[in-house]
Amino acid sequence: MPQIAVSATIGLELCAVSVLGHDGAGGSFLLRIEGQFVGARQCGGIERFGRVIQRVIRRGIHDTVIVTAMSRIKQELDLYVHGRKWYYYLPFLLLTTYFLFEVTQFHLGADTTPLILLPFQMLDFGIHELGHLIFAFAPAVVTAAMGVGTEVLFPLLVVYAAFKYKQYFTGAMCLSWVALAMHSGGQYMADARSQSIPLVSISGDGAIHDWNFVFGKLGLLPQDHVIGFTFMAIGFLLALAGLAFGVFLIVKMAAAADEPAPEADADVPAADVPHGVTLKPTEVKAPSQLYPTALHGRLADEAAPPDAKPTEQPPQ
Repeated sequence: MPQIAVSATIGLELCAVSVLGHDGAGGSFLLRIEGQFVGARQCGGIERFGRVIQRVIRRGIHDTVIVTAMSRIKQELDLYVHGRKWYYYLPFLLLTTYFLFEVTQFHLGADTTPLILLPFQMLDFGIHELGHLIFAFAPAVVTAAMGVGTEVLFPLLVVYAAFKYKQYFTGAMCLSWVALAMHSGGQYMADARSQSIPLVSISGDGAIHDWNFVFGKLGLLPQDHVIGFTFMAIGFLLALAGLAFGVFLIVKMAAAADEPAPEADADVPAADVPHGVTLKPTEVKAPSQLYPTALHGRLADEAAPPDAKPTEQPPQ
């Protein structure tokens, strides 16, 4: 029986085509294309059938879930920047840029820590030790690894909360905090064999190098530099993406200063609608024409059009 292979991309984009099953004739599939049932045999074979699907996909691309989601994101960003003064946000962007620069120069275990990093580094140390305590019930390898793991997860949760509550600029800037945690964690990982970083622990049993223990158990000690520097690079790229998004938001705020207030869809929560933004009127759809409109009796449609003709009554 011939098989039809549809790629994952086509499967995601297939908004105008729905697979219904076999047509019972040679095992080809039946599809509903714009209201009509079409099979591979009707299209002249499997290859031509695939081309038909691709044409339908291209025609219906603007109605896909992806495009709808992008449209919704654009509207939310338009609502976010409305009424915000870009020059209030520019100093925070510059400060975060300097923060990220200091992160790249920071070395774990150095005699001094830059003042701008000091509060975050102290907080990260507390979160690191708390992570060991929280995961003390887990296997020893997990307990050791979750010091750095918790240190990175905490600022990621802050970023998630900021985006969830539509504080986009704050979330973008907090990605530099994620970069600091991953930079420190990456240096700690890369130090697994040399163990040159001075260790501090709140445990009375003495400090143990987490990643020497973890990588030793997993047989990854020879790869400590590769893993550590890759970890640091990912954090740096996340911070760069956050800064780029921050620049985008500031430019959008400046551009929106002279534009009229955007309209929000009626389904947008009132708490998310800034002052001065109006809601679009809810679209009222016409009643279904599947059944005739009743003009008399309890089922009569209150909004029946004036030129509607009364339905024929069956003979008594």
